Amino acid sequence: MPPRVSLLLALAACAPSTGVRPGSPGEPTTPQAPRRYGPGPRPAPLPGQHRLRVDMRDGSRLKNAWIDMPGGLRTPAYGPWDSQLRLLCRKEHDQAGDERCFPEVHSAFIRFLDDDCKQPVLDSGANERLAPGTMVRVNVTIDCEVSKTRIFRVGPVLPPVQTWSRPGDIGRCRGPSAPGAGRTLYRMGEEVPSSTFVKYHQRTLPGRGPLRPWVREGEDGSVLEWGWLDLETGQECYPAIAADGQVRCLPHEGGEIWPFFSDPACRDRAFIGRPGCHAKAFARAAVPGCPARETVRWRVPADTAYARRDGQCVGRPRLRGELLFGLGPEIPADHFPPFEERIGSLPGRLQPVFVGAGDWEEHREFQDSKLGERCWSSVLGTSPTCIPRPTNALTFADAACQTPLAEVAEDECPPRYAVVPSEPYNRTQAYELGAAHQGQPLFRRNDERCEPAPARSGVAYFDLRPLRDGTFAPITGRWITPDR
Repeated sequence: MPPRVSLLLALAACAPSTGVRPGSPGEPTTPQAPRRYGPGPRPAPLPGQHRLRVDMRDGSRLKNAWIDMPGGLRTPAYGPWDSQLRLLCRKEHDQAGDERCFPEVHSAFIRFLDDDCKQPVLDSGANERLAPGTMVRVNVTIDCEVSKTRIFRVGPVLPPVQTWSRPGDIGRCRGPSAPGAGRTLYRMGEEVPSSTFVKYHQRTLPGRGPLRPWVREGEDGSVLEWGWLDLETGQECYPAIAADGQVRCLPHEGGEIWPFFSDPACRDRAFIGRPGCHAKAFARAAVPGCPARETVRWRVPADTAYARRDGQCVGRPRLRGELLFGLGPEIPADHFPPFEERIGSLPGRLQPVFVGAGDWEEHREFQDSKLGERCWSSVLGTSPTCIPRPTNALTFADAACQTPLAEVAEDECPPRYAVVPSEPYNRTQAYELGAAHQGQPLFRRNDERCEPAPARSGVAYFDLRPLRDGTFAPITGRWITPDR
């Protein structure tokens, strides 16, 4: 992403008034009318005959697995793989706030053996016994929206004992907690220095026009990910289908979404900001109905949070000091820069779809000529397979967690297909959505257990039907894999 200071300055420049009274930080009142977003309406993208493609890239240490498809298209299959540590890794922040590719290893929590939180131990949260010296990841602090990661090696296993904790690595020591079933404690071994892992920085690529791609480059020359920067607003953005049906670069929008609403009909989501953190100026929301589209709306201060309870929408006042926001006016779709779309030509039923502007383009998805739909890569069995906009099925209709249900937000266009993720990944299955599910109770997996779970507010559940073999197109070609 762009430097945090630049992003905050840009947000401050285009954000609506928060209605905060002088002398009472974080106490919103009635907001003023929001300002326009950017210079809109935005012109068509600059044409490009032979655009350069922005994509992931191997470095001297971090590698990806690639599939060279017939016709010359190379697409990433998985990665990055740290060839020095011989582990997959992913981008996270270290204690200094720098982005590094931390290894994908077991997660653990820091607990303490005393009520002063002076004697740390590692809690794996699982039954599995790890050999001494095994690396584990610990997320120890949350700085606004940035979680910071540390890597430790485990020491010898400890007997089950009561422990204390210090949430977020700050504040007072809490506890004690009784020894938990299915949890293993370890002596804390040495911390692995963050300099052990490849560091990344962000760079904006040169080119024409207001939309420029940025890439996260590793110090080994690799590229981990990319996105786009709207130079006229200073906002990082990504391709999405906007409310007017065009593919536009909609601004990146993060933050926590709570199970609350900002209106008495329980339709518009509410957002609760972290004290001391900069509040986001806008939020992306689904456009009701089909086809699936997104809109961007200003966030405005709210005085009441609503929640669904027993079929009713019940409100409660904003708590003192709470940063409560709702969805305000919609920003017109034509205020976001458009992309030009290009469909390539390959042998077979999958055709690559590119979106671009100025001198650059990215491979966004495929067009499945047999299904007549756009699709994305998902792993079924051991093969990347192109599935049209699947949703994850994480809820079940039976106490054995064998009958999956699709979950779809009530204001979203239901997708046609759902994927049931699995560990190991080669057991992942795909289904077609059926009728709306009727009946209770519902269940969800918790580690190795199947436990009752309440229905989520604002979510519709659908039964699933099995699919015939050959429904989806596999992404085939010559594999180029890192040395594992």
